[in-house]
Amino acid sequence: MCLAFQEADGRATKITFKPVFGSNSGVFLSDAVRRGAGIVRLPDFVCQALVDSGEIVPVLENLGSPQLNIYLMHAEKRRFNRRMRLFSEEMQLACSASG
Repeated sequence: MCLAFQEADGRATKITFKPVFGSNSGVFLSDAVRRGAGIVRLPDFVCQALVDSGEIVPVLENLGSPQLNIYLMHAEKRRFNRRMRLFSEEMQLACSASG
């Protein structure tokens, strides 16, 4: 497996490794790394409390992630219902707070 990172000067860097296991659950992965299973790449909102408490420590801090764009698509002729409008607003707040 290969992960792409971006150095402070903008250059792309790739790190190749053999994963022991994988999951799409941030809770599972943060628990595994807390128990010493290795290193993990997680968004701040998943692992920040563990970093703040000292249970896990950041590594490879000089490498960032390439920008990830998130798009919310909907039918142009349909109006947002209340749930979708609230979801859209919450996503915008979450993304602007982490950027």
